[in-house]
Amino acid sequence: MIPIKLTIQGLFSYQEKQTINFQKLTEAHLFGIFGSVGSGKSSILDAITYALYGETERMNARDNRNYNMMNLKSDELFIEFDFSVGKESTIFRAVVKGKRNRRKFDDVRTLDRSAYKQQNESWEPIEIEQLQQVIGLSYENFKRTIIIPQGRFQEFLQLGNKDRTQMMKELFNLQKFELYYKTVALETKNTQQLQMLQGQLLQLGEVKPEQLEESQLRLEAIRAEIELLTRQLTSKLLEEAAQKQLKELSVKLKEQQNTHESLQTKEVDVRKLEQLLKEYEYCRENFKYHFERSDEVGKGVDRLKRTIENEDLILKDCEARLAILEIDFAKVKTDYEQRDLLKQQASELKKICMIIELNDENRINSGRIKNGEATCKDSADKIQTIKLSLEHWMQNLKTLKSRLPDLTELPKVQKWFTIKKSLQAIDREANEELLNLQKDIALLNDRFLLSVENVTNVAESPVAIADCLDLLIGKVKEIRNQITEIDKNIEHLLIRSKLEEYATNLEDGKPCPLCGSLSHPEVLVGGDVARELQLERVSKLNHERAIESLEKVLITLREIETQLHLKSESTQKLKVKQSENQTKIDVHQILFIWPDFNDENVVNELLKEAESVLTAIKTTESEIEKGRSDSEKEQRTLESYKAALEQIKEKQTICLSEIATLTRQIEIPEIESYLKQSVDHVNYASESLLKKYTAIEAQYQKTSEAITQIQQKQKESSGKLQANKLILLQEHENLVVINDQIKQLLLASAYTSADQIKTVLNLNMEIESERQKIQDFRQQLQFSVNQIQLLKTDIGDRTYLAEDHLKLSDEVLKLKEVQAEKNREQGKTEGEIRKLSFDLNQQKEIRKSLENIELRAEDIKTMKQLFKGSGFVNYVSSVHLQNLCLAANDRFYKLVRQKMSLEITGDNNFQVRDFLNGGKVRSVKTLSGGQTFQAALSLALSLADSIQHFTDSSQNFFFLDEGFGSLDKESLDVVFETLKSLRKENRIVGVISHVEEMQQEIDTHLRIVNDEENGSKVYRSWEN
Repeated sequence: MIPIKLTIQGLFSYQEKQTINFQKLTEAHLFGIFGSVGSGKSSILDAITYALYGETERMNARDNRNYNMMNLKSDELFIEFDFSVGKESTIFRAVVKGKRNRRKFDDVRTLDRSAYKQQNESWEPIEIEQLQQVIGLSYENFKRTIIIPQGRFQEFLQLGNKDRTQMMKELFNLQKFELYYKTVALETKNTQQLQMLQGQLLQLGEVKPEQLEESQLRLEAIRAEIELLTRQLTSKLLEEAAQKQLKELSVKLKEQQNTHESLQTKEVDVRKLEQLLKEYEYCRENFKYHFERSDEVGKGVDRLKRTIENEDLILKDCEARLAILEIDFAKVKTDYEQRDLLKQQASELKKICMIIELNDENRINSGRIKNGEATCKDSADKIQTIKLSLEHWMQNLKTLKSRLPDLTELPKVQKWFTIKKSLQAIDREANEELLNLQKDIALLNDRFLLSVENVTNVAESPVAIADCLDLLIGKVKEIRNQITEIDKNIEHLLIRSKLEEYATNLEDGKPCPLCGSLSHPEVLVGGDVARELQLERVSKLNHERAIESLEKVLITLREIETQLHLKSESTQKLKVKQSENQTKIDVHQILFIWPDFNDENVVNELLKEAESVLTAIKTTESEIEKGRSDSEKEQRTLESYKAALEQIKEKQTICLSEIATLTRQIEIPEIESYLKQSVDHVNYASESLLKKYTAIEAQYQKTSEAITQIQQKQKESSGKLQANKLILLQEHENLVVINDQIKQLLLASAYTSADQIKTVLNLNMEIESERQKIQDFRQQLQFSVNQIQLLKTDIGDRTYLAEDHLKLSDEVLKLKEVQAEKNREQGKTEGEIRKLSFDLNQQKEIRKSLENIELRAEDIKTMKQLFKGSGFVNYVSSVHLQNLCLAANDRFYKLVRQKMSLEITGDNNFQVRDFLNGGKVRSVKTLSGGQTFQAALSLALSLADSIQHFTDSSQNFFFLDEGFGSLDKESLDVVFETLKSLRKENRIVGVISHVEEMQQEIDTHLRIVNDEENGSKVYRSWEN
């Protein structure tokens, strides 16, 4: 994982939004984040871990984390972290948002976490849980390998065996080597298949080919009977169809005759309908329009009369309301013309309020000026005191430096002696290890001979382990072949036993269960099959036990072979190491060029004295630095006080100027009396005048608008009234003309009164519909006559007899029942044949599969013994841990100046070999604070290398928080040189520290400063 950008706001000491672009930092490969204690350095790591995992090192959910994480001066929390991961450097984003409850300060709602993946320059949302999958590390392992918080740096070094093995499993995906449970599952599945196949054989029972032949013969006889029945049934069905057709024709003839009689009875009504339809058509054509027009005009006259009455009432109402409004308007007009005087008085009262407020502010500023001048005097006195203390410490520093001896040669001499001791210790250790390896190899050879002493053909002719393994594997295969032959013999004997059982149960006159014969001339006489079967089974059991015994030996021999191979390799490496170390000793002796320092104890005493003086110098320098820092801080404070004091004086001058200006603008004579009153009282008087001004304007406007609206309404009503009266006169004339036309038409018709015509028109007949009814009736009558003639022709001279038809139907039904019964019998027989065929094939396939499953069970049993327990996983974990230790020693050995090295114990714990004490081993817990840091740093870097290789990442990122304060200056120099050398390894290392020496050595860095007002701020070294 490589960080790209981090944005923080409202988290811990970060009040304002701060953005860290890691591109410049990662390009430098080695960068730092520096600041004093409490500045907010570690909060950067908290922001990253919470965005990725929802966890922080400093607190958990039980600590009211949401409230405590949010800055006390902020109402919102925001984190946005971009990073790349994987070989293709895919970019992901983690976002955290949260808000404080505005009504309840200590209530911070649940922080919302979300995640995104960059796709084609856009962000696609993903599940937050996917971040852990793409990083490939749990939160705990992330803290141990990528971002290591304060106090957790030494965790991997001091973990117990179980926890460290679990961590190695997760980091390097060693679960894939946990094969025992997979083998058990495979065995369970194979056993289930075996039991299932055995159960299937039992379910099939005894199935014989003779049963299939008998069923096939029975099926052929049934099919012949069905064919005969089909021919008889077809003949009878044809006869039944002819009778059914004759019956249908007779029924249809009777129905048509009844229909014809019914239609003839309705013919009189149809003729009356025709006459009435003619009268309706005449009245509709000549009178309907005039009657409808007369009704329409009459209704219009009535509507106009009502409208004229309503408009007359509206006109009178308008005149009355207008008279009242004109009286009100005359009253409000006088007040309206004098309204500007009120507005002017209100404005001057507002200015008086401003003068009162400015007077109050002026009094406050006078008091602040007095206090500020006193504070500035105190700060100046404090700065003078600090300067006197600095002069004292500077004099002490000068004295200490004069006592410091020359340190150019002493460290080199000490280093030469240290290297000499470590080389001698390595030589001694190598000799001891070589002797131990030779003993181990001898013990393994003895164990090999002991393991094969009871194995035939192996103990008699001693051979190499590899040849012995081949011999044993061949022997196991040979015994398995013998077991296969024994199984065949057992199967043959079981068949013989079953035949003997059949032979024993044969009786004359009863069919044989195998061939069906009733006579049994030559009955099978068997031997002692049960005894032979028992002997074969005992032999098979003995062979299986022999295989089990040989497999145990095989496992032991494979283990011995592996250990011998490892011991041999170690021996060769150790001899090479011995040779190289002796060369180093010889070269190192030549390098001694200090004849005045032959005694190592004298050198150590001189160095101790120098170290004591250096410690005093460092303490004095710290005090001087602190004094300078306090002086600068106090000077900044004094300057800020003076600047604030000048601002207050400037404000006071402005206030006095504004008061004079406002006083000149006021014309109210009683200004002095108002100035003695409160701002609220004067402001209330001003507001009252403005409200009165607004009320007068609103009343004037409202009355004017009301008068205009009523005058407009009066004009509209008067116009409508005149127009409606003219329309009413015209409609009266139209009504008279229409009634005259109706009278003339009535005289020309056969009717005597208009009521007769209205009666006919009220029928509201549908002319086309009624005509269609009449036409349909005529067509139905003619169709009935035609159908009767056709049906009589089809029937001819035939006569339908129900008794003959019923008898024929009974015969057909009986034939169908017999045919159905035979069909069922045929289906049943065919099903039996299919089942017998399927069972015979299934029986053959099951027996074949059963043989394969039994062979597989033997192989699985061997695998289960090989992978029993977690031994294989623990072995692979030990190999990884050993590789980590070897890689870590390359750095650790240099960091401790060849004094110590790290080793792995038999139970996978770390120990230290101390070359200054004869190469003896001791616990890592005996290391000093600085040495523990050096060991943990070496292991952490080695672990990061392994993770980079495992995840196939292009670069390696490693973040370290603190851990340098416990080192002396020389150790710190060695650590720093080690960190700088990592740039060549395509590694990115970030360091968080408050140690000043680190900041001076790392050019590319961030400096975190916690400002009392604005919180933590990020300053970049390349922007200065």
